[in-house]
Amino acid sequence: AEALLELAKGDASPSQIEAVRSLGRLNDQVTKAYLVSLLRETDGLTKQLAVTALAGRSLEDEELTASIVEETNSGDVAIAAAALQGLIQRSPALGLEKAVAALSSDKYYLVNRAITLLASLDEGRSVLTQFAAENAETRRGLDAEQALDPAQAALGEARPTANVETLTQYQGAKLKLVTSRGNILIEMLPEAAYAATSFLQLADAGKMDNMLWHRVIPNFVAQAGQTENLSVNDWGTIREEWFAADHKIGTVGLATIGKDTGSTQFFINTAYNLHLNGRYTVFGKVTEGLDVAMALREGDLIVKAEVIAATE
Repeated sequence: AEALLELAKGDASPSQIEAVRSLGRLNDQVTKAYLVSLLRETDGLTKQLAVTALAGRSLEDEELTASIVEETNSGDVAIAAAALQGLIQRSPALGLEKAVAALSSDKYYLVNRAITLLASLDEGRSVLTQFAAENAETRRGLDAEQALDPAQAALGEARPTANVETLTQYQGAKLKLVTSRGNILIEMLPEAAYAATSFLQLADAGKMDNMLWHRVIPNFVAQAGQTENLSVNDWGTIREEWFAADHKIGTVGLATIGKDTGSTQFFINTAYNLHLNGRYTVFGKVTEGLDVAMALREGDLIVKAEVIAATE
């Protein structure tokens, strides 16, 4: 415990992040007090990690449960979502109440997380059935329907393969992501020209604007693509493009749920994820703003995506 506490007191390094996570597996008072003290931290990630760690400790500890209930009201959506998940784990009845309240949030990320959590509870599923009916033909309503019946999230048709003229048009172009934490510039790899072109076209069509970074796991990946824009559903799937490429820090991969199922979701590797080699196409690499990519948290946005044409 002492060694973990020392590591946990460092800055936002991989070791510090893992140490805070590991403190959640202990139940002594010293580490509990330290994690509770982190709830007063101004650093959002540290506080989010502390909420998750505390949620996994003694379920009989009502003081901890009360602290987590308080964090469900956080203005930081990542912290609020972590608290919601922890509360459902500790007290399903309280978690249900807070998750239902979150459905009326104007923050799409928080609504989406609440939908996912409600789908894990019998009473929550009843709530979602009504919510889906009341919000038909909206992204939120569709999310509820798919949470109730994941089979509804079936992939659409394959996207038409880009022709040579289109590939040439985008050759050498870069993708600039203006995020809520700063700018990220991605250089596209010619070895995966079709995947790269698909994302450049997606940006040109304005369909990447306001996409969520909906899955951010420190020391692993920052993944984007969740959006309220229903037209993105019709983008279609693209094929894998295999070549000798490592999932190193800063590389950009195509998110899939099986062979040739990539579409509009992608991830930036924030660690050396070599176990992903040969499983997910690498189509780009971050050349500017890697610090921004490393600082991303769930609920952050791609405010705008821009194609930067190649210079002569």
